[in-house]
Amino acid sequence: MEMLSNLSVPLERVAVQEHTQMKDVIGTMGDFLTPPAAKARPSDVAIQFTRANNDLVAGPYVLDGQTRPIPGLEQSAVVRPGTVKRSPSGYHVQLRQSYQGIPIYGGRAVVHMTKERSVYFYVSDLQPKAPEVETGKAGEISADEALEVVAAQLSWKKREESQPRCRRVYYPYEGSLLLAWCIDLSLRAQQPIQTDRDRSSDWRAMVDAYGAELLELRDLSIYDTAWARVFYPNPVVTLRQENLAHDAQIPDKAYRKVRLAGLDDSGFLRGRYADTSKTPNRVREPSRQFLYKRGDPGFTETMAYCFVSRVMNMLRRQGWGTLFSRQLLLNAHAPIGDNSKFLPSRWELRFGKGKVMDAEDASIILHELGHAIQDAQVPDWADSPKHTPVRAMGEGFGDWLATLYFAEQRLKFHPTCLGDWDARGYTVPRTCLRRVDTAKTMSDWEGEEHADGEIWSAALWELYLQLGGDSSKARTRKEARETALKLVLTSHLYLSDGMRHTLKFEHGLDALLTADRFTSADVTQPGPHDPLIRDVFAAREISLS
Repeated sequence: MEMLSNLSVPLERVAVQEHTQMKDVIGTMGDFLTPPAAKARPSDVAIQFTRANNDLVAGPYVLDGQTRPIPGLEQSAVVRPGTVKRSPSGYHVQLRQSYQGIPIYGGRAVVHMTKERSVYFYVSDLQPKAPEVETGKAGEISADEALEVVAAQLSWKKREESQPRCRRVYYPYEGSLLLAWCIDLSLRAQQPIQTDRDRSSDWRAMVDAYGAELLELRDLSIYDTAWARVFYPNPVVTLRQENLAHDAQIPDKAYRKVRLAGLDDSGFLRGRYADTSKTPNRVREPSRQFLYKRGDPGFTETMAYCFVSRVMNMLRRQGWGTLFSRQLLLNAHAPIGDNSKFLPSRWELRFGKGKVMDAEDASIILHELGHAIQDAQVPDWADSPKHTPVRAMGEGFGDWLATLYFAEQRLKFHPTCLGDWDARGYTVPRTCLRRVDTAKTMSDWEGEEHADGEIWSAALWELYLQLGGDSSKARTRKEARETALKLVLTSHLYLSDGMRHTLKFEHGLDALLTADRFTSADVTQPGPHDPLIRDVFAAREISLS
């Protein structure tokens, strides 16, 4: 790390005040706190600024700009750079605090700097005291025991939408830092709903790791009264009518009323993950009741927002909460004909018009969302000539994601179809746009990315089935979906090669095996699903030499 010029700040140039939530808020007195730092990395500037002003802004902490633990500092509270955010005003570097490798809950600071790396504001909530109790001593309860403590206050068993997330932290409590279990629970509603604890909610519990006491229980959900009427996923599936005509009268039973979570208070369809601002004549409902039907101006817009939001919230609960750094823009009825597309440079999904509007079919929405997810994981995912394998993998993943998400709704009808409502509006109506259960192998390669994507989607679908997706037990199928999503999404991170046109399906297989290995308990050995993955892909003539 290149050492910068002296970044210490004269006291007369800062204002220190107590804040209701964060301590040591330091702002400027009409000037920047530090001079420009040329082309230095923002994280380097942040750590050196904090080190230079240790007594003023940090206190008795060990500051580390390295990524690996420093020998001999195991007994100190260590502060290291975390995330770096970019904004029109410059850079914002978050510093995170830990002790013996365990995070200190809420122990963080943010160094704000201009594009030229001049620090102009600093906010700190670093904890000044070291924990009084260290780990590994007798009496420390396990994660399962901590979950039982929570169960005494919150009825969570058999309501989980995903596995409870348990991690150890040092938690500030009554002036001390206690070793605690931080437990996140995503729960379904419990009928009948009699209290707020019966609602569908995200909960966070803090349990004293030594006293086995519930220190705090928080409902993290943001409740609102926003509702939407949508197809779930489409009327062909809901009505079980394979030959439903595109101009048929759609009965009320084909719709479902769902909650729209996370909307802001603007009255528009704009929330944490999506914004329909690109849709012409976008609808606005101050009451947040988006209860349209097919043919109403706001129906396709509501469909697009609803399902992007629902899938991203599902992924958030499974640990993928930081996939999108900004809202995905949606145009629910773009003038592009009967087609839909993802525009990475504009971070926008566009849905076309036909006898059946593309955004009337949730599987089309999720297919396009799959492209955005891959691009968020690996920028320029599809930066390759058309019909190359990496683009076919993208098409196959989109088909698979859309089918997997609605696996339960499709369980006994069209379980492997994509776009079965959209396809009813074609000049010659079809049963579905594509399938994820074809018998295609690499011998059937056509050199067209959508057709060849069916090889990839079929392999991914078979993987899901082999993981338990063909079980008669709903819980086993749910676990199979979560495992398959974890493996496939993680594998994308190992396909970041800048020469996108050189990637082949074999690289995708290798990435899946790597993901299986590095999401298992023992990363020194092949992953627990290694033989299964190899066999599934070998059946498609995809193997490693």
